[in-house]
Amino acid sequence: MKSYKLTLEPLTVLHVGTGYTVEPHEYLVTEGKTSPLYLRIDFDHLFDNLHDPQMEAKLIKVLTQSKDFIEIRKQLQKEFPRLLESHCIYGSHVTDEFTREFNSKIDEPNNLLAVQETYRPPRSKVPYIPGSSIKGAIRTALLNKYANTLPAEKESMVKQAAIQSRSSKVDTRFQQALLGSHDAKEDPFRTLKISDGKAAGKKVMLVGIGYNYSIKNGIPRDSTIPIYMEVIRGILADGDAKVSTKLTIRQRTRSCQQKHTPEKNKEKYTVFRDPLRDNSR
Repeated sequence: MKSYKLTLEPLTVLHVGTGYTVEPHEYLVTEGKTSPLYLRIDFDHLFDNLHDPQMEAKLIKVLTQSKDFIEIRKQLQKEFPRLLESHCIYGSHVTDEFTREFNSKIDEPNNLLAVQETYRPPRSKVPYIPGSSIKGAIRTALLNKYANTLPAEKESMVKQAAIQSRSSKVDTRFQQALLGSHDAKEDPFRTLKISDGKAAGKKVMLVGIGYNYSIKNGIPRDSTIPIYMEVIRGILADGDAKVSTKLTIRQRTRSCQQKHTPEKNKEKYTVFRDPLRDNSR
């Protein structure tokens, strides 16, 4: 078993979603020392640790005197800015575009500025990149390299092997052929383990607006629907995030390989391994 410590530096912004969206009442956009800040508020922690009777009575009055959510939110931000800021889970810089959008919609009842959360472990103030995402990026890079450097005679053999499989498994078979594996048990990436990577730096996170891009008839197009999201801030977004992780490679034994390559599958196994077997890798 071999282990390596890796430090990754994202180039662009990077979003690894959790499927959860931070609703408008769960965060604030407030003025920082030099620029606006996005603060994710922990209201459960706030109410559990509110021990000042006068402050508690004032807060209850604000929450009960109106049924208008917009008015309640404005009163909370006006009367208790320091209280809310002291109970934030984490904070982030925001883009100018997001700040303008937030300020223009703050009084709208149907404010749809729900922000897609980026991955972080519970109670963590900084984002992480899951090890599975890093592993998937490495796999994609290697597949792309192998697919673009195959000799012509091997390329035809690999494509033919993939096409002969059922249509729903063409992509799977093509990947297996490129990696020289017979099935999931023989996938070389089974021996690779990568830990979740913690992002560190002074300008690690950013909240902004994104759009989905697609290409139609060779022309790039973007959707008109904005996506509000938390992202890790890469170098090209004036960020300095560095992600530390650990890569471990487990050594596979010959007996293990033989165990997962039964004689009855030997012919099938050869079809998907031999086309890529050479000394160049």
